[in-house]
Amino acid sequence: MKKMFLLGILFSLFQHSLFSQIATLADPEQDSALSITRQLLYEISRHEYSKADARFGPVMKQVLPEDKLKDFTEKLEQQVGKFQMIQKQLSEKKAQSYSVQTKVIYEKTPLIVNTTVDSKHRVTGLYFTPKTEFSSYSLPSYADTNKYKVKDFSLDRTGAYMTPASLFIPKNATSFPILVLMSGSGANDRYETIGPNKVFYDLAAGLATKGIGVLVYDKRTYAAPNPADSCLNLNDEYFQDATAALHYLNTYPKASKVFLGGHSEGAYLTPIVAKMDKQMPLAGLIMLAAPARGFYSILKDQYVYTQSLDPNKEKNDAAWKAEFAKLELIKNPKKAKKYQPYQLPAHWCGSYFAELDKANPLKILKKIKYPVLIIQGGRDYQVSMEDYELFNTTFAAKPNFTFSAFPDLNHLLMKGEGKSKPTEYGQESHVSQELVESLASWILKH
Repeated sequence: MKKMFLLGILFSLFQHSLFSQIATLADPEQDSALSITRQLLYEISRHEYSKADARFGPVMKQVLPEDKLKDFTEKLEQQVGKFQMIQKQLSEKKAQSYSVQTKVIYEKTPLIVNTTVDSKHRVTGLYFTPKTEFSSYSLPSYADTNKYKVKDFSLDRTGAYMTPASLFIPKNATSFPILVLMSGSGANDRYETIGPNKVFYDLAAGLATKGIGVLVYDKRTYAAPNPADSCLNLNDEYFQDATAALHYLNTYPKASKVFLGGHSEGAYLTPIVAKMDKQMPLAGLIMLAAPARGFYSILKDQYVYTQSLDPNKEKNDAAWKAEFAKLELIKNPKKAKKYQPYQLPAHWCGSYFAELDKANPLKILKKIKYPVLIIQGGRDYQVSMEDYELFNTTFAAKPNFTFSAFPDLNHLLMKGEGKSKPTEYGQESHVSQELVESLASWILKH
């Protein structure tokens, strides 16, 4: 899913929010995070890209290398003008990092810049959002905290790394169904935080209000990213943690049934995880905005769509051609292995694209006999209705499949009007209540 080819390439990167207090000098680490953010923004404004790059953590260096940072800055300045000043900052301490919001004044408009600074003083998240004031996450209206509680814990993956996780537990229930959620591409936290929005927190709080437990966990690429010179693989990024979550529920006494769900790339991979885990009999599979086609086709559609939104696409023609040229190198995923990451989309290794190609869910789904729910938003340009229709035509005759399309939802399962744009993800919203109610009804029926 945040990153990140499934977030498009017109705006920018990564995540985090949920701010609660103004930073004070009483915490030197907090003050350091604020200072590092200020210096980063000054360096970007002065076009000192090598200095800015030196502040990035390993994943950020992969996702936003100097040439990409330069290209992004030039496009940003075309839209909002030159940097003028930093007006104010807020920060929040997290388990192993600080999240910082900075209000930056540009010539044409102010922006809120969200950054994450880890315990080693590295910038691990950067997101520009077209807002003029700070924001904090607020619960959706359909969530009732009197009806559930949240337990934070760690999943044991039988290794050196423990996966931070949370379980949303309905109150006053001796047993209840539980849904495990796998997040989309990129360095997602357990709540799939994208700008001011928390897709999985909305889903978990809404479902728990209706008596359904939800288990969410930080992705490895968020909590313990690989070194910059190493290649991701699906086992490390997805499979080990997902199976650890299922194993945990196998001995959880209040779990009456267990469902496995995923969003975007996470949804694409749920059938493989379901096939891998023999210890936990699943009650059902839930695929939210799931790709059905290969990732070359998915990415090409994204590129064409986002290029059509670029107000300076003629001026940026050379940059677009370079991106499309990289894309062509993964048309045959097996051959993509011979290229270096910097030559490929999102600077991912060729071996990763080859793995994704092998993981296509259609073959596995044909053998699954338990209930499967496929949900799609009609305004989603990252995973389009073409994928939904491919699932539908392939499995419509199978009685264990249910299909639900919501015409006004985007890739984050949130309502909107007109054409969906990358900047939409920077606007505060919540997962559709209609979707949450439909999902809860389906789970309780199965």
